[in-house]
Amino acid sequence: MAAKGGRSGNTQAVSIDVLLDLKSRFSGLDAPQGLFDPSAADAKTLETYGIPLPPDASAAPLEYAAWHAAFGKPLTITPFRFDDETVEWIEKSKFRLYQRQAVAQAEAASPWEGSTNWSGAYLTATGYKRFQRIWGCWKVPATLQQPPPPLGGSGNGFACSTWIGFDGQRRYFNSSLPQVGTASFLDVPGGGAVTAQAWIQWWARQEADPAPVILTLPVAPGDRIAAVLTATDPKTVIGWIVNLTTMTGMPVKGEAPKVMVGGTEARPDIAGATAEWVVERPAIPHKKLLYDMPDYGDETFSHCVAVAWNLSDPLSPMARREYGVRTARRIRMYQRLDGPARTQLVSTPAAVSGGLGATGLPVHYGGI
Repeated sequence: MAAKGGRSGNTQAVSIDVLLDLKSRFSGLDAPQGLFDPSAADAKTLETYGIPLPPDASAAPLEYAAWHAAFGKPLTITPFRFDDETVEWIEKSKFRLYQRQAVAQAEAASPWEGSTNWSGAYLTATGYKRFQRIWGCWKVPATLQQPPPPLGGSGNGFACSTWIGFDGQRRYFNSSLPQVGTASFLDVPGGGAVTAQAWIQWWARQEADPAPVILTLPVAPGDRIAAVLTATDPKTVIGWIVNLTTMTGMPVKGEAPKVMVGGTEARPDIAGATAEWVVERPAIPHKKLLYDMPDYGDETFSHCVAVAWNLSDPLSPMARREYGVRTARRIRMYQRLDGPARTQLVSTPAAVSGGLGATGLPVHYGGI
């Protein structure tokens, strides 16, 4: 591919085929001019802009609180625009997010699991239920620091990502992973400057290069973020990310990726088997290497709510159910170290306090 804007081909992040595929699968929705107040809009208008309808406060108190955290005030909607350069060039799309690399699965009686690249929590749908919507709020890390030795000594650079998503937990065809979130980078040569991006991605195990789509919605260290991901059909999601600090938001429609299975092209469905809230240690594009996890301090997901439907009886008044994170499995991030060989905790979720309606998930750098 020819150089673009004075860049050499060495800075290209994805191939032209991947770029065209992403452009065909991610698109925007209608957006009004000026300030828009979702709480004063009718159902048809909200659907036009991809905003979930506000739930009944008595029937769904957890989602009602999450909806009002994201959409309870007037905001400016920024239309989605696919920016080729933010995906195509390494200096813009400089990270990759992958499925959880498990260190150890939890035993039935334990709420804990281990991973080398994820920390946070996830819920598993039971019976005939399927998760169709997930909410979450967080703060983009305001400061990132180099961790003390022996952590952070690989020379790969420092990055972390915060996101919500569906599935991606197990090795089956429909365990793809639609997700939306923010990424943060520590520029050590640049004097410790911290930068951030908003993004959306639909990862699938069989994809050659599951690249994120960097969003043109500005986010900065310290900004408060609200996000919601809704499966509108088995192969389509609408992701909303709202910068609560600037009261600007962006909706994006995403379609499932094409993958090859046994020589046949197919698109995975949204299984809705799990719902996740994750602080991730991302990877470097085109390398089987993880960034070093910076010391991000403390992060607290709030309004962690997942909504499931009972597919065996979808018309029943009890078909819809909302969940907080009180019963979620918690994932601790480990790093393998040498001399002597050992593992060390890098990022750890704290115990969730409150009853079954608890929706707060604290996660912090380091061990318990």
